[in-house]
Amino acid sequence: MSHCGNSGQENIGDTILSLRKVKKSKGKTWARPSLTFILDKDHDLGEMRGRANTMPKVQYHPHIMALLLYKEPSGEYLVRTITGINYSQDRTFNISQLSPKYQKMLQEKRPELFTQNKSFRQT
Repeated sequence: MSHCGNSGQENIGDTILSLRKVKKSKGKTWARPSLTFILDKDHDLGEMRGRANTMPKVQYHPHIMALLLYKEPSGEYLVRTITGINYSQDRTFNISQLSPKYQKMLQEKRPELFTQNKSFRQT
């Protein structure tokens, strides 16, 4: 992914979430990563990046929505809060970058993501 992932600051309990797309070429198959998000032990979503520390592309917003709305078998959301990360805030995903349609959907289903996280910025 051309970024440090979580190796620069290894935190016990952190989980690296990686969105990958299956690629095939010359008889070989591999999974090419597109997004890397860090979920900590408290289910707080931190770093949220595309390749080479870039902002996740709009084409991945449906996948991000699926992550934010995913419920564990216990019925709790996998992602409980979003704080983002201090490093290069201008290149980390922010829910304010979602389309108005997605923001409305999140506001209806997960209003706490707008009120309790540090990463929501009006744009």
